[in-house]
Amino acid sequence: KETKKEMNLYNLCFFYNYFDTLSYWEYYYDIIYRIIDEKTVIPRYYINVGKNKIPFEILLKKSNNNESFENDYYSRIWHHIETEDYIFFRAANEKKLHHVLFNKKTDSIFNVHFLNKNKHYFEFVNDIDGGLSFWPSGLVEKNKVFSIVYGYEIKEKLTSNNAKLINLKHNDSLNNLVKQSKISDNPILMIVDVISDNL
Repeated sequence: KETKKEMNLYNLCFFYNYFDTLSYWEYYYDIIYRIIDEKTVIPRYYINVGKNKIPFEILLKKSNNNESFENDYYSRIWHHIETEDYIFFRAANEKKLHHVLFNKKTDSIFNVHFLNKNKHYFEFVNDIDGGLSFWPSGLVEKNKVFSIVYGYEIKEKLTSNNAKLINLKHNDSLNNLVKQSKISDNPILMIVDVISDNL
């Protein structure tokens, strides 16, 4: 007997491409799926969010009533960016934000965060050229990610010494960027090569 199987996607479901294969996840759930072809969907990654995983009954009820979850303590994950060896994503748990890096080779996970002058930064410290700290906004290609930087951020972070590691005295290119940038400038694309040994 032929049976029909359906995949239910709720309104908070997101997709991304990885090596020409479509992946998706649901905002309040803990599995990233691969869509192999029109008939095959497999769970690829499971993220253990612990005791704060939202019960399905509450998810269904709130989704049907268009209720917000933003004030709840339930865990949720979003904004996945996958490279050959890593997955970057954001998570919220008990009303706290986390930027998370998962190493696919070692199955290790890192909460990316640093504190400087009593201010929290959910980014990687830029210890290469002393410039802006970094968290990817999207994928350029297999092992290359990008972030969008605005003129006011360059002025604010590099002139007020807000970043953790700043050394503009011996960095002419950054010095010139700070001097020439205007608050009204179009955004600048910051492109970073993801190298396994460096993360």
